[in-house]
Amino acid sequence: MKTIGAGDSNIIKSISRRTGLGNFLNQKYLLSNITVRDKGALNDIKTMVGRLAAMGVKAAYGRTKLYLGKLPQACRFCAMGRWACIFPVTSCTRRCFFCPTELNDRHRDRFAYVWKDRMKNEKGLIDHLSALKPATVSFSGGEPLLALKRVLRITRAIRKRFGKAVRVYLYTNGDLVNEGNLKKLKEAGLDEMRFNLAANGYNIKPVKLAVRYFEDVYVEMPAVPEDEPRVRRLLLKLSRVAVKGVNLHELNVHAENAGRLKARGYEFLLGRQASAVLGSFEMILGLFEFAAGKNLGLNLTSCTNEYKEKVMVPMTRSFLSENAL
Repeated sequence: MKTIGAGDSNIIKSISRRTGLGNFLNQKYLLSNITVRDKGALNDIKTMVGRLAAMGVKAAYGRTKLYLGKLPQACRFCAMGRWACIFPVTSCTRRCFFCPTELNDRHRDRFAYVWKDRMKNEKGLIDHLSALKPATVSFSGGEPLLALKRVLRITRAIRKRFGKAVRVYLYTNGDLVNEGNLKKLKEAGLDEMRFNLAANGYNIKPVKLAVRYFEDVYVEMPAVPEDEPRVRRLLLKLSRVAVKGVNLHELNVHAENAGRLKARGYEFLLGRQASAVLGSFEMILGLFEFAAGKNLGLNLTSCTNEYKEKVMVPMTRSFLSENAL
């Protein structure tokens, strides 16, 4: 690996010109942590990917997304750009070091966003979705269950307007999951739940509860490099629970979390749209090898920066431009 320092002005200018991240690069808390993979490291990754292919791991979307087992329907719609994300709340029960969201505990149930568009009321939100025509709608945050009543109202409104034509799912850390909330979400018409277990210390209790009410329950979380041994144990546990799959995200660097990531000693790999933590992708590859080698029977998918830059972001922009209000 080569760490890029303040003296590497030509390299910095080249990366800045190639990625459009000039202002981001100039932030002092990032500059000292930028690195690039050397030829040896790239060859190691290529060798690992080849080994995974021999173990049954497949690649999709220009080889930017790996999957073991079945590729989830949500991934297919994501790759088409046909999705919308609602943020019903800006507060959370946790303060995760990797969180890319700017949290705000004020006004936690007073407004909602679709992408970056603030909605004045829920009717406006549903009208907005009608214009967008997404195939899937998700609730994220913050922790959306902090605004459970709002989530229920919006879910019912989506069902009333679109019927079953739109798939609705919710991301949560699991802190507020209980039988009462699960029953209400199911009755309102929610299709699917996704748990970020990296946010709750890899506690699978809320997942085990959710599978009693929902057929489609996934774990979706960032790959935190130093947690690989814990996540291997987690995969063993999840293989005995009726989860539909596990989606592993490459740990991203954003303006909101860069300082916290630097404080943990991470090095950053720059991409065209975003940066990633060195070691996160390597961890994902290791987990695929572990799951395939153990024949866990889990559906495993990756969500890497390369996939987001080459597939998700351009397809989403195209979808939004075609369906602009």
